[in-house]
Amino acid sequence: MKIYLFTINSAHKELLKNTFDKLVEFNGQFEFVLNAEYDYNIEDKNFNSFESLFDICKDFRDNKKIEKTDVAILISPLSFSEYFSSFEHNSRNIFICTENWQLFSNADKPLLIAHQAIENILQCLSGFKVKNAHNPSIGCINDMCIDKKEITLKLRTADICPECIQLFLQGGVTNTMLFESMKFLESLRKDFLLQNSYHKNLNPLNLTCKKNKKGNLEIYIGEQLIKFTKTELFLYYVLCMGKEKGNNFFRINEKEISLWDIPNLNNISQIDTNLYFGGNVFSRIAKNKTCINNKLNEALGVNLASFYIIKKRNEESEERKAELMNELEKLEMELNELDKNMQLDKKNKQIQIREIKHLIKQMKKEMGTKRAKNFPYVIELFTRKDWLDYFVS
Repeated sequence: MKIYLFTINSAHKELLKNTFDKLVEFNGQFEFVLNAEYDYNIEDKNFNSFESLFDICKDFRDNKKIEKTDVAILISPLSFSEYFSSFEHNSRNIFICTENWQLFSNADKPLLIAHQAIENILQCLSGFKVKNAHNPSIGCINDMCIDKKEITLKLRTADICPECIQLFLQGGVTNTMLFESMKFLESLRKDFLLQNSYHKNLNPLNLTCKKNKKGNLEIYIGEQLIKFTKTELFLYYVLCMGKEKGNNFFRINEKEISLWDIPNLNNISQIDTNLYFGGNVFSRIAKNKTCINNKLNEALGVNLASFYIIKKRNEESEERKAELMNELEKLEMELNELDKNMQLDKKNKQIQIREIKHLIKQMKKEMGTKRAKNFPYVIELFTRKDWLDYFVS
């Protein structure tokens, strides 16, 4: 039986390949097939249901002429209702979400996704019913894990309880498939425990900005070259030069950045955010930030990448937000007291109510603006007190 792995996000092709490399270690009746060449237009589409994700699987099957008896697995950042994965028995389609695993485990993402792949394949082939899932969790592959933190329990046990073994066999999974799956899950469990233990004591590698022999800027983390586009390189380098202070991309100037270190930029007039990010600077910087963070996660693994991802510096914004929240609470209490006061003249009372409501509206507007303009961005490493030990330029 062939199990096809594919994605619709070009930034996740390396993750797809790494997951495939883990799954091909499976010795048995499941033949995993990597398909990195599949185009699906996701623009103007809403992925707000299981059906919308399974529609992608159906399109992939039609496009690649996949046999009905084979399984198609979409490995993608798209998810629905915070599910890590789900399957359709009749169509033999599966989706596995690639996001938010770092909230529950320090292990490398391909290992965690591979576990979900085996789990869903067994459930899909046997027509496993949700009503038979364990809630609360007991450390079985069929734990429902409504509390997402419980997923680490079944990763640590990699077990299938006797009742679920019988359900799988009754549903059509063969003894051989089940035995091979349990052996593979055990190997994943060992890797999971080892990686979780290792990553608890993980330290960052050197972040290096340097010119190559051609005079072009390159960024290395440890010995690994990070393959950024020109725009991503510019954005990341600006943040390196801003270090722990970050950079406001509307106020880049010669003091904040060294022109000599940026290829193909000869004068200060060329440092223009619109040149690199277009007119809608907020959305374009956010888009490139996401691409950069995805590349770092793919290249380094989510645990090591956590030192180098881009985030927002929001201490000042949070302080002002707290002030506004306190003022807003006082005004709402004042409005409530005013509304209860029966001794005030009705006309004066309405005037005061309108004034307070206007102030409340203005404060809420300011809070919204603060959220929208929460600059500057900074690289996570530079928020550490010892960042100087790991930065080379």
